[in-house]
Amino acid sequence: MDFEKFLHWLNANCKDPRSTRTLGGRAYIKAELIESGRFLLIEYSKNSQLCCITMDKLTLIFDKYFELEKHRHMTSQYTDPEWQNTPSRICAPYAAALIRDFENDFIPPQEDINTATPSGDQVMQLNEYIESILPLIKASRKFRSDNSHSAKYVRYLYTQAFYGFDEFAKRQASVEAKRLYSSRGFTDNLSQQSVDNQRQFDPEGRRNGDFHLEHVFTGSSFRKAVENLSEEELTIENIETIVNEKFLCAWILKTEDAKLDEAGYRSNRPENPIDAYTEVGIILED
Repeated sequence: MDFEKFLHWLNANCKDPRSTRTLGGRAYIKAELIESGRFLLIEYSKNSQLCCITMDKLTLIFDKYFELEKHRHMTSQYTDPEWQNTPSRICAPYAAALIRDFENDFIPPQEDINTATPSGDQVMQLNEYIESILPLIKASRKFRSDNSHSAKYVRYLYTQAFYGFDEFAKRQASVEAKRLYSSRGFTDNLSQQSVDNQRQFDPEGRRNGDFHLEHVFTGSSFRKAVENLSEEELTIENIETIVNEKFLCAWILKTEDAKLDEAGYRSNRPENPIDAYTEVGIILED
């Protein structure tokens, strides 16, 4: 990799504070070019520690990063006492996290042979997804009282198929979740973030992080709405209407999710699911 390309990348991405996760992924940093690009200022999230790196020192970290090859994402490589020319054992791992982001931006896309089709890459549409799971819905209805292993597994697959609708859901976020997101230096729309990107703004991830992507319209609510359709009404078009009119996901805080659970709204929601959020003081916005 060319250091000059990295400098161009910094000028394009760090003129304003840029937030990213550390190499270990358990915290985040904010980085900004200052003094007309002569210094890189980095702030560590956990203790607001600041460090300032000159371009000549950044060159040493850049060279070290690409010399390490498969070990380049290990923080310990930049704090190793054996590295005699280290510009800073505190700042070097943070700068390496930015170099990682630069490297990721320049990795050429890999063709996935498992998803290639004769007609080229295709994106599944909502009606096509419903068409693919409609046999599961009909089988679950037909064998709802069958306790055989196969029937139970069909019903299980139907409940899991609900999560495929996330791709087509409207998105919102709570006011409190947006406030925390902004406090971490992010300026884009939290509502449009995916679970796959969660560690970029929530370093502890889904299990131990602060954020939770909530199904406002739950799986129970969806299955109840489908169950209310007659055999003749059980069509792709009618299920698509249910999804378009009611399906909603929202980023909220784990503390807010706990309030919903305490109020008995873990999976069962009122006819208007937003009423459950209003009751426990959660305000959702686009």
